[in-house]
Parts: sequence; C-alpha cells; structure tokens
Amino acid sequence: MTIDLLTFDLQRTQCFKRYSVECLQPLAKRSSIRALRKNTIICMDGDILQSIYFILKGTVRVFKENQQGKEVTLYELGQGQSFGESAWLNNGNQFASVITKEPCNILTIQHSDFAQFYEEHPDFMHCIATRLSTAIEDIAQHLKEIALGSIHQRVLWALRSNAKDCLLYTSPSPRDVEES
Repeated sequence: MTIDLLTFDLQRTQCFKRYSVECLQPLAKRSSIRALRKNTIICMDGDILQSIYFILKGTVRVFKENQQGKEVTLYELGQGQSFGESAWLNNGNQFASVITKEPCNILTIQHSDFAQFYEEHPDFMHCIATRLSTAIEDIAQHLKEIALGSIHQRVLWALRSNAKDCLLYTSPSPRDVEES
C-alpha cells in the first residue's frame, strides 16, 4: 500500500482527522494494515500490546470474560475509532479482549512511533483523553443498566444493543422506557 493511501486512511480516523497530510506521512510510513476475518481475536485481556489499532473498516467488540467463559460486552467500535491507547498509557497492559464482529481492516501503529508523534504534537493528548473518557462513560452506563435496572429495563437494553444493525429497529418512546 502506498504512503499516500496510508496517510489518507490515517486522516479518516477520529484522532488524526485534524492533521495535515505532511504531518501524518512520517507516521504513515511506519504503520501497517491488517485485513482480518469475522470473529478474529485481535488481543486478549492481559496481553502486552506493542501497537495502537485504528479501525478503517468493520466493527470490533471489546469484552471481558470470567474464568467460566461468560462474557460481557463493554462496548463496540467501528470505522474511524481506535483501541489500545490505554495499554500505551499502562505499560502495554490490555484491559479487555477485542474480537472482530465482521471482516475488518485495522491500521496499526507501534507504541514507540505513536509516542514520537505525541512528543511532536502534544495537543494530540486531547484526542486520546476524549476517546478514553467516552469509553469510561460507555462502560459506566452499561454497568448501571446491568446492575441497577429492572429485569424489563435490562431486557429492553439487551434488545436495543443487539438490534442496532437490524433495519426494522425503531427507538422506543420515552413512555415505553418509563413503563419498563
């Protein structure tokens, strides 16, 4: 893949969209793209990551699993989003597992290259902080719904979260949610 295409792909991600082609080309030269099939495990909870991952195409599921194999989805990420930033900030320790939900193209940047970009562009940390803050909010909302919701609210939440891709799905009215 040419440097121009890699640079274009980087610019399509949430964190890099505000940077110029000239600014991103050195980073693009050190990045790579992986094409992954559906249900490919990208990383596991506790892995030591060496890269940050940017989703160019497809959707991934971020989840935790207990010793009995029971899973809980923390959140899903799609085109333009990224993961692995928390591992970059935490000595490489990944906090959750990530699996593809459909065929994906993933652009990877080594932690050392990512750190160099950050040193050259300290304002970049705002994007990382925003991304991690959003992930924390998503997880907190998910836990609230699981732990504190009535059985009807939890079923409604599960149906809504699993029906995102369904063309027949319509959002419930506020009255429907209150009645739950």
